[in-house]
Amino acid sequence: MKIRCTTLTLPDAALTYYLYLPPERCNKIDINRIRIGERVMVIGFEEELDSFNIYEKKEKMKFKQIVHFLSGTSSRCLILKAFDTLFEDLIGSWIWKVAKQYCIDLWPDIVSKIDKLMESKMDTDYMVIFSLSFIDLEKICAENTNMSLKQILETSEFATKINYGQMKLRVESVLIKSLFDKCLSKIIREIQHVLVKSDDKEVTTLILAGNIARSGLLIHAIQKAFPSKQIAVSDEANEVALKGAVLFGQLPIVVSSIFSGAQVMVAPKKGLTTKVLL
Repeated sequence: MKIRCTTLTLPDAALTYYLYLPPERCNKIDINRIRIGERVMVIGFEEELDSFNIYEKKEKMKFKQIVHFLSGTSSRCLILKAFDTLFEDLIGSWIWKVAKQYCIDLWPDIVSKIDKLMESKMDTDYMVIFSLSFIDLEKICAENTNMSLKQILETSEFATKINYGQMKLRVESVLIKSLFDKCLSKIIREIQHVLVKSDDKEVTTLILAGNIARSGLLIHAIQKAFPSKQIAVSDEANEVALKGAVLFGQLPIVVSSIFSGAQVMVAPKKGLTTKVLL
């Protein structure tokens, strides 16, 4: 049996998935009904970097990649780093480093909280509550400093924006939102930068895919910055790479990609097994 391997980028896979996605599962936007000559941008949020690709529809079920841009950094990683730095500032970098090594669930719990926060719009002021392994943190502070965790937090530059009691840390949502805003501003700038590369043709639709694509904060920021653009995002946006890759090798669709320098979406012929490499 012959095996054909196809190299596939996340935006290519995402576009494939969205082309077959019913409008009711995609903000009532039917990507397949985009007019010939119209352009879309697929924004892929990956673990290592973000990618911004512009495609132009050539004919039914056929798109050509016009622009391929990599940011070089992952937005999700930048957000996690911002929160990591916040906790360093709150209790001290050395204590925070020891705490993450000693309390194996500490950082995963914070990451889980960050993911939940990203799904909301955070459009009202409130106290964000972190319920973490504060007993262990109290112990680390007692053994390595002459201060309690509460005393350390009270000396932080953010002391007026936080409150600690009953083993819960409460942080003003304004402070939390500021951590997201720095990253969101970077994403908006990169979208603007890539849109300029589309030359004289307007990009009408922004398609979101990857790990933070469903973020309410992200979607709101993009809607505010680009009110004339359609924004397509699925509830399964974090899984479109995998699902799109399966469609990529099984359904009759063609996307000409700059990345591969060839038409990379094809329907497999009889007796030919297609493997897709992401």
